[in-house]
Amino acid sequence: IHRDVGGGRRFPVDRGNLLLRGCVLRNTTRVAGLVVYAGHQTKALLNNSGPRAKRSKLEKDINTDVFFQLALLLVICTIGAIGSGVWTSENVGKNITYFPFNDLDPALEAFIRFWTYIIIYQVIIPVSLYVTIEIIKIIQVYFLNWDLDMYYEPTDRPFLARALNVTEDLGQIQYIFSDKTGTLTENEMVFRCCSVGGRNYPHTLTTITGGKGVEGGEGGDVANDPDSGNFQEETDFPSPPSSKLVLDAGLVRDVENTGLCHDYLQDFFVVLALCNTVVLSRKTQDTQDVPDFSHEATWDRDRLAEYVQTITYEAESPDEAALVEAARSYGYALVARSPGRAVVTTPTGRLLVYHTLHVLEFDSERKCMSVVVKEDWSGRILLYSKGADTVIFSNLAHPDTGVLVESGEEEEEGPGEERRENRRELTENRLTLYAKEGLRTLCMARRVLGGEEYGDWVEGRREAEVALEQREEKLFASAKAIESQLELLGATGIEDRLQNGVPETIESLRMAGIKVWVLTGDKQETAINVGFSSRLVSENMDLIKINASSLEETREILECRRREFFDSDSDYSTDSSQDSRLSTRPLAFLWKVGRPRRGVGRREGGKGEERPKALVIDGGTLPFVLDTSLKSLFLDVASQCVSVICSRATPIQKASVVGLVKTGLNQMTLAVGDGANDVSMIQTANIGVGIAGREGMQTGCLAQG
Repeated sequence: IHRDVGGGRRFPVDRGNLLLRGCVLRNTTRVAGLVVYAGHQTKALLNNSGPRAKRSKLEKDINTDVFFQLALLLVICTIGAIGSGVWTSENVGKNITYFPFNDLDPALEAFIRFWTYIIIYQVIIPVSLYVTIEIIKIIQVYFLNWDLDMYYEPTDRPFLARALNVTEDLGQIQYIFSDKTGTLTENEMVFRCCSVGGRNYPHTLTTITGGKGVEGGEGGDVANDPDSGNFQEETDFPSPPSSKLVLDAGLVRDVENTGLCHDYLQDFFVVLALCNTVVLSRKTQDTQDVPDFSHEATWDRDRLAEYVQTITYEAESPDEAALVEAARSYGYALVARSPGRAVVTTPTGRLLVYHTLHVLEFDSERKCMSVVVKEDWSGRILLYSKGADTVIFSNLAHPDTGVLVESGEEEEEGPGEERRENRRELTENRLTLYAKEGLRTLCMARRVLGGEEYGDWVEGRREAEVALEQREEKLFASAKAIESQLELLGATGIEDRLQNGVPETIESLRMAGIKVWVLTGDKQETAINVGFSSRLVSENMDLIKINASSLEETREILECRRREFFDSDSDYSTDSSQDSRLSTRPLAFLWKVGRPRRGVGRREGGKGEERPKALVIDGGTLPFVLDTSLKSLFLDVASQCVSVICSRATPIQKASVVGLVKTGLNQMTLAVGDGANDVSMIQTANIGVGIAGREGMQTGCLAQG
């Protein structure tokens, strides 16, 4: 948008400025905007390629049968019409008592008799069968909708079948693909532990491995023996507290201490409070008790604490809500926020005023979120960033240490202090422990920006924002440019408790011969731990991990695992040249992956004591196993495992995995999810089940049930 005021400045317009239908604009006196996506240019109309109906296997079989019945009817009627024409041509003009038409045309007689036979033999086509099946479908769907076991009382929401054919394929499902967060777990996040500056604060975490709590304090480990792998299958996650977070005594003491690590602790909690899109609201509308947040100052702690307790945080995701609530519990509360300003309190009652310069929202490619702020009291410009450990660690200024150590700076060591050079290693160890406990992990980092450095970046950012071509690519490059040279602050561990009855359900599905695959975007260790607690993986299974960085390395690992755990005389060929030759044959790929596995049958039938296998693969390796040359090899290994876990998977990768099993193995598949990132997976599977949970109604509206 161009405006004449202010020197003809151009204002970028992106999806953050888009007001969708039903939105209400408030707290503004005037608006300058433009109308987009109206009429026939709406995305709904442009992207509408017609209904995307899924046909059940029964419908396909019936349609095939009706096609052959119709062909049979046409053949019978054609033979009868030809015979009638031949007979008429031979007997026309003869004195036959029952055939008075002496001048009848044989061709016309054959044409008339053809339609006569159509009317006579039309009963071959089972038209009434369609009507009967549709009536049965309606009755079955009503029974599903009335099922009390499918009714969720807290939200007063029953089961809703959005397709009549949902009942036909349910009894034929062979593979179930499930998301983790919000599907296997409750999507109610609870802040459980953190690591700041290399020090661990376990918050008296009770692990699922041993069932014994670990006292909080100075750098204690998360579990007594985190590497023992002594998982108890019957143990669920500990219940989250019904009130406030149980504070860690060591962290409370360090927060109140103004020693060497105070700067890192303060910035760590500022990241938790600021690096989000949380909206503030108050339980009361009384404006007389609102402190003046117009400038940086120190307020009475009691008065400020009373005001903080009246604030309610409304977050886009449970993760954000858990982090900002944890910051408030330790005294760093977000008490005021506007588009260009944010105010955070400290445990001493001091107000920290920050000017929000830029917000780099989270996206699935960068896997992090950042904010650029300016301190009101010092004028210093900082970048605060939070995201996945793989992204933060790769963007550190000193990847080996995780900190910026200036030349000539002396290191101090006190009781319980960790050396700064070991911060990354210590944080990585803590993240591994958190992930083994089934916690969702995030890393926090900061970067101090110089005035000239920030000015150069802002100029490039504005050019990217107003670019008319390749804007998304330029914005991505701009965000990556500033999200570098970071200094590691710490990491967090958030617990997401399992849904009630998940372990029993998965065990029942496995006993029924149904294979369950979990496709999640979480860290691999977290996904494995959830697999143990949900009984998807057990101690009597051999765990096969596939983590590779190239196509050839992936091929070698798959071939090695197949030789190690499965018979070596498998019918599958991994030679790429043979794959290319077979790909020229019709349905060659389906023929390769659909052949019976002689080795597998012998192992299961001959040796009952063989241990079942579970496969774990990370998101970085998924693009390689989905390559055309490795699809058959991956399916060979994965189909012989009773459980498969895919971690760090993107939405498109989830859909690709489901499609690979659906078409490659020609199996009936069912996908379950609760978020917008599960929509592609749900639409790809034969049956899609959407959960109307905390992440919206996208899956519930686009699924079959």
